[in-house]
Amino acid sequence: MELYIASKPMQITVSSIIAGSKKEGSCLIIIDMFHDAEAVFNNIKSAGDWKKVLFVKNRFMSFVKGSRLKPTKTYIDGDIGTRLALYLAYFKLISRTKQIYVYEEGIGTYRNDIYVPSYKTKIFDVLGISTVFGGSWFCNGVYVFEPKEYAERIKIKKKNFSILKITKSMKSYCEENVAYLNKIYNFDPASVGEGNKCFIYISDWSFDSRFIDIADRVYDKKLVKLHPNIKNSLGLEGALGFEVVENKVPAEILINALSKSYSQVQVLHHGSSVAHYMKYDNVSYLKVSK
Repeated sequence: MELYIASKPMQITVSSIIAGSKKEGSCLIIIDMFHDAEAVFNNIKSAGDWKKVLFVKNRFMSFVKGSRLKPTKTYIDGDIGTRLALYLAYFKLISRTKQIYVYEEGIGTYRNDIYVPSYKTKIFDVLGISTVFGGSWFCNGVYVFEPKEYAERIKIKKKNFSILKITKSMKSYCEENVAYLNKIYNFDPASVGEGNKCFIYISDWSFDSRFIDIADRVYDKKLVKLHPNIKNSLGLEGALGFEVVENKVPAEILINALSKSYSQVQVLHHGSSVAHYMKYDNVSYLKVSK
């Protein structure tokens, strides 16, 4: 059995792309780290396309429960830092899994500046603690959409380290499986309406109301999409003429729906990976900093 661990909607999507037809013989563990995660878990479990779907309250428990499955291969969203190093050491010892891979969970996977080089990072290197995605001693490789870019930006010194390509793009998968994804996340594309111009603000881990003031009256629809790791709506319903899309709804399927329903879509964001994955001629992205 192969094991996939996910802590937010995008990771569930990437896990599904990598697993492909192997889902029927694999296990997906969903961590309660995003809005309405348990409802998403129940929907995926009911769909029946994974052999096993488990729900856990925190990241450590994902490794505890995952280790009991004795998976042959394990796919995780990251391996950076001391805490994950300890979790992975425990998991490797108990599970006896033969291979552990880090999969792409957004454009942050290609970052080489998460840790500034210092004596601390040198010590981490000696101890096998990762400072980049895929750098842990316990990691056998990475699955990414752009292997060449990863190889250019991330220098892994381990022997037999594999940089593997995710063959189907995020956009293709979302378009081909839109009905399934809409059902999993309880998203009705008709709920966003239709018209000429649409404005949407996609927040990061924190919400800043200053940025929704940018939208003026020329838009037929104004939407706010909070980061899935924000677990409530922050009382924004109806604020300043905006409609709030449920936090758990992946930005990828939302943008896909808007591209079909509006002639022009303006997306304001703080570096969301959706701008990289979901490109359409009628969708423009504007990245703003706080």
